[in-house]
Amino acid sequence: MMNKIKSHVLIPLTLMLCLVMPSIAMATDSSSAIDKEADELVKKMSDYMGSLKHFSATTQNCYESLLDSGQKVMFVNRVTVLMKRPGNLYVHRKGTVRDQDFYIHNKTLTLYSRNLNMYATTEVPASISEALDYATANLGLSAPGSDLFVDDIYSALMDGVTAGLYLGKNEVNGVQCHHVAFRSEEVDWQMWIEDGDRPVPRRYIITSKWLTGAPEYMIDIIKFDPDTDIPEKSFTFTPPENAGRIAFMTGEEAASAKKMLKKEIKP
Repeated sequence: MMNKIKSHVLIPLTLMLCLVMPSIAMATDSSSAIDKEADELVKKMSDYMGSLKHFSATTQNCYESLLDSGQKVMFVNRVTVLMKRPGNLYVHRKGTVRDQDFYIHNKTLTLYSRNLNMYATTEVPASISEALDYATANLGLSAPGSDLFVDDIYSALMDGVTAGLYLGKNEVNGVQCHHVAFRSEEVDWQMWIEDGDRPVPRRYIITSKWLTGAPEYMIDIIKFDPDTDIPEKSFTFTPPENAGRIAFMTGEEAASAKKMLKKEIKP
């Protein structure tokens, strides 16, 4: 009797799943191609963000790290972003491990650690996009999600993409968004783009699929203001009293330092 009841329950449940998830099933079948709607949404978002002369934002950034013990842990940063094209960017991030200020202004990049009261400064190219590229290539400053600050977000995101899906609409922090997902050789990434005439990337998740544990990095844009102008002084770094100045490490030195920091974090 019980087997008969189970069989009668399983049949309608299976039918219900087929009815409520047709779009996901069809998307999976075409995962080797880039969905046109998903591609157009990313392009629309890129065009909108690239058209802004300035904006301020508050984000919550969550990133996963794998400890030497094999345990995966997640760290959370609260981040403030001020951006004014063509060459001004300020980012403050505070979390368990870091309390830092990052400045790009007048062809100068400065990184200040509030924890240590120490800073490093160097010359960089004039535009935000070029300065960030320089920081990644020469200083070992890797900032997942920094593609959202460049002039052409679409080209930065879609470089190397092999597949893309449109997964429908849902809310992120109370904002109605389009959900898209893309794949490339090294990473998978997802984005929730605000619906309407202000297509802000409200959530962005990057999955490093070939690293052990496939760690994820998530950015949630909680507040976004493209209207209020930002005074020039917001991008100017003035060293605090008794702050120590040090030189930036090379890319190899920075990678070695990150490994040492990771060993100091115990489960």
